[in-house]
Amino acid sequence: MSDFVPHPSPKFTVAYWSIRGIGAPLRMMAFYSKVPVKIVQYDGKMNPENGIEDRSAWFDKKKSMKLVNPFINLPYIIDHEREGDMAGEGDKRCQDLIVSQSNACLSYLGRRLGLWPREGDYIDLAYCETFLAEVMDLRNQMVAFAYRGDKSFEKTKEDGLALLRNVQNKNGSLQKFELWFERKDLRATAPFLLDYCTAPDFHLIEILSQYLVLLDWCGGQFGLLKTEFEQNFPKVNKFFVSFTQLPEMEAYFKSDLHAGTPFNNKGARWGSIPARDLKYGESFAFSKGQDYDWGKEEERIFNC
Repeated sequence: MSDFVPHPSPKFTVAYWSIRGIGAPLRMMAFYSKVPVKIVQYDGKMNPENGIEDRSAWFDKKKSMKLVNPFINLPYIIDHEREGDMAGEGDKRCQDLIVSQSNACLSYLGRRLGLWPREGDYIDLAYCETFLAEVMDLRNQMVAFAYRGDKSFEKTKEDGLALLRNVQNKNGSLQKFELWFERKDLRATAPFLLDYCTAPDFHLIEILSQYLVLLDWCGGQFGLLKTEFEQNFPKVNKFFVSFTQLPEMEAYFKSDLHAGTPFNNKGARWGSIPARDLKYGESFAFSKGQDYDWGKEEERIFNC
């Protein structure tokens, strides 16, 4: 568990499932910026008899929140320093602004934390929006692999290798980012997509983390696939290594929100247990009736 000191007045609430997913980059941004944040995690509990995941913890809450924001979904952000303009139940004004939808959350939090292009910088803004869209493409491919298909170890590994080939081919997203970093001439002093840190950096870091774990899982203990990745995408790898070593990221990577939290929900065939529990040659999925130690605390406040 984390050893952070609770803070009585969080500036933001970041809410998502009790997994990393799209919640991870939002949490990272708060830690990086050292703002007090309330982390809300909705835990999906698996029925030990039929293996069906019960997600009522969120969907029961969603009904009332939809009265405040009709577009509400996970993730969502509550800005406790901005008043919302939507009427709530009983036509009462919402005291805190609620933002939903993944890229809207990333761009809004980026603006509020200074992790976004300056106003009027239309070129960097266009790039930033392009990065968000391209990273989402990478994420959607990973999600499709993790949640769909035969759950057997052999088929999951076969599909994982196919996904890795697809994202690393000459038209894949990783090649696009490699070409971007070559053009940008990535320097050790500026390990960002632009010359300064922005919201897409955090989402790219999280999804690269997932692909690197998949490389490990598919490639085995000798790390041959990861070595090949490092050789074929040296600029992307340099970005990942340099960013994860930033002093501003140390607190997040030491917290249980990172290594102690799975990528995906319990119904996924891959990444539904924390990366710390990965074992070569074995399933990387949650088992019916398995005990677990993540997502038990629905709300926590971090004084980052």
